[in-house]
Amino acid sequence: MLTQVVRLQNGRTIKNMKQSRRYGMKQGKRWGDVIIFTGLDNDSLAEGMCLKLREYLGEDPQKGHIRFGKFDDIEIKDSFPDFEDIRGKTVVFFECLKSLETTVRLLQLCWAAKYLYGAKYVIIATSFLHYRRQDHPEKIHEIHRNRWLIEQMKHNGVDHLIVATPHSDQTRKNCEEVGIAFREVDFTEAFASVCKPLLPEKGENKKAVVFAPDEGSIARAIVFAQHLDVDVLFQLKDRGHNNEVAILEADQEMIDQIIAKYGYERLYFATHDLIKDAIVIMIDDEVTTGTTANKQAKNLLKWGAAIIMLFVTHPVCSNQWMEKLMDGAPFGKICFTNTIFRGKEHRTGGSVHDVSAAGLMASGVYRVLRQLFNR
Repeated sequence: MLTQVVRLQNGRTIKNMKQSRRYGMKQGKRWGDVIIFTGLDNDSLAEGMCLKLREYLGEDPQKGHIRFGKFDDIEIKDSFPDFEDIRGKTVVFFECLKSLETTVRLLQLCWAAKYLYGAKYVIIATSFLHYRRQDHPEKIHEIHRNRWLIEQMKHNGVDHLIVATPHSDQTRKNCEEVGIAFREVDFTEAFASVCKPLLPEKGENKKAVVFAPDEGSIARAIVFAQHLDVDVLFQLKDRGHNNEVAILEADQEMIDQIIAKYGYERLYFATHDLIKDAIVIMIDDEVTTGTTANKQAKNLLKWGAAIIMLFVTHPVCSNQWMEKLMDGAPFGKICFTNTIFRGKEHRTGGSVHDVSAAGLMASGVYRVLRQLFNR
């Protein structure tokens, strides 16, 4: 077996890779076959993700450059100045796909990396996914654009999709059907670390519960409750064609079926007695106008809740969201992640606590890379 001997300035010799790592010497980049490209939106999260990824990889990730631009007639002319470096590499695109234009631009870049410049693998890591809500194949009146988008990713060369808290499990199912490997980045543990110090300790004459406003949020609520060791209370609601939300009445048979479906022994239908004097924790994948969350919180306070805490992954934040979400100040604490960048017009002066998505997004990318390269 050949032994590599390296002589240091102090005369000490190093005879193997294990010793060289101990003395901080680099034997070439282990991850030199990976290139990270960051996109148009959410630069601060992209930068934070790359810093955390450096910790996981043990070296600086190779960062590529995209020259974004448009012609005078607004036609897109994004390009790779160093396209020769792409051939045979694994390409990771990080982007926040909040708009359709950004989504289309990313698809073009994926296609070019794979089919023009010979990338071996193409990975999309997105902190937010466009067409997240049009994911209901059973709603015949609604075009299943989530499936359309996933198929477009496949046609444009995408091999892996990493998504921060998708709207539903349908995105994963769509990826599996077209042959894209899927990974969800879940923020439950990060939210739990913020929430735990605010909860009563065992022995205190207080209780805390996680509240699921509809059946679609029960699974997420259960995971959160398991981290916190508390009960889950649920209601049922329906969103009509006019996008208005109505609370549904439920008979005991329906309640029993739902509880049996999820198999969590601490899952209960929400009643006034269970809400009264409780610390109620609401977790949701996104806030757009904030109207629904505000109404739910006010109803819970009317039922006697001691305090309401809201944890949200995606701050979509449409116009006047602050006025609508915070009307009447029903929340004792609000936490958002930074999966979507909130500029100054969406800052609250401290009314919303920020939870960084950088570490968890980096962890998702690292796990996919480690799986691909078996390192």
